[in-house]
Amino acid sequence: MENEIFEQASLLFAERGFSGTNLGDIAEAMGITRPALYYYVKSKEDLLAKLVAQMTEGPAAEIEALAADESLDPDVRLREIAHLIAFQRASQPKRFQLLLRSEADLPPEAAKAHRAGMRVAMLGSCV
Repeated sequence: MENEIFEQASLLFAERGFSGTNLGDIAEAMGITRPALYYYVKSKEDLLAKLVAQMTEGPAAEIEALAADESLDPDVRLREIAHLIAFQRASQPKRFQLLLRSEADLPPEAAKAHRAGMRVAMLGSCV
């Protein structure tokens, strides 16, 4: 159920933006009531923060691990990091689009996580 919530929220946030989407829209897209959605999600901001964390924290940790792996040649590390970033964006285009479209609307904690993840991606690719 949580994955379905994330998928529907990603689609709607990507299409309408964060400010143009409410929890009622997400519940309707899922075919459930808004109170049922509140069982899984505290708020729209909380939902966006979780999506941003998924999109940034996991890949950031993988990038950091690749960048620190001195058993790989620098060109191999760089290629692996580029592949990881490209694969993530290609495999979850709506989530990446929601980040781009909703970046200005991110709640403070989500914005902080997003900036940290982007910084790691940029620094990691400078192996």
